[in-house]
Amino acid sequence: MKIATSLAAVALIACSSPQDMGEAVGTDASDGAGPASETGQPREIMIETDSLKFVYAWPAQVLAIPALDAAFEVRAQGEHDEYAAYAAEAKADAEKNDYPFRGYDFSKGWEVAADTPRFLSLVAGTYAYTGGAHGNSWFDAMLWDRRAEAELAPTDLFASPAALEGAVREAYCNGLKSERSERLGGSRTNGPDIFDSCPALDELVMVLGSSDGETFDTIELLAAPYVAGAYAEGPYEVTVPVTQPVIDVAKPEYRAAFSLAN
Repeated sequence: MKIATSLAAVALIACSSPQDMGEAVGTDASDGAGPASETGQPREIMIETDSLKFVYAWPAQVLAIPALDAAFEVRAQGEHDEYAAYAAEAKADAEKNDYPFRGYDFSKGWEVAADTPRFLSLVAGTYAYTGGAHGNSWFDAMLWDRRAEAELAPTDLFASPAALEGAVREAYCNGLKSERSERLGGSRTNGPDIFDSCPALDELVMVLGSSDGETFDTIELLAAPYVAGAYAEGPYEVTVPVTQPVIDVAKPEYRAAFSLAN
């Protein structure tokens, strides 16, 4: 799964007209929000004012878990209130000081990365425009543990971030080098040499994936713009396999959730 493609779609929605936005996320732009579907469709919220276009969506698999669905409703409300306040303040300042105000955008779309008997693995792409030369984008990831009925960060399944980094760093750095070479043709013209280094795990977003729907056997490591390359290069996504060293650094209670990549 190419998460970067999903992020691009989120950014496109953010830059669309109200009517286009409503069509893209399956909502009626006139009332600002789409109801939770009873037919397996995702939940989408779209609110537009004269200062902010706001889109927030999450998949049907989340709706099927009432506690998680409620948590996402709270997340959406919090994100909206935060950016609405920023936008209103910026608009008021522009009017006070007589300069053009550029409306703010915020779009966040959650997707299922893997759905196993125990875990629901989710990833989000976010795009925000707050009046500068261009918007910014980033990623988030989380797990829902059905057995514990609790949210976890993907790194919570491992003994420590440092131990996990030791197990995946070589494969990640090699994959990133290959991706850079393919994308840039062996030379970088859009940014300084600082982007030639390999980011640390704590600069990346980790997404656990599954090829069989039973266990996690891949790890996607996502670098937002500016993390592994210049803004013009966009995000970098590198998938590494679950190997025995990865399983060895998983916490004992979670090792059964992993299997070796084929």
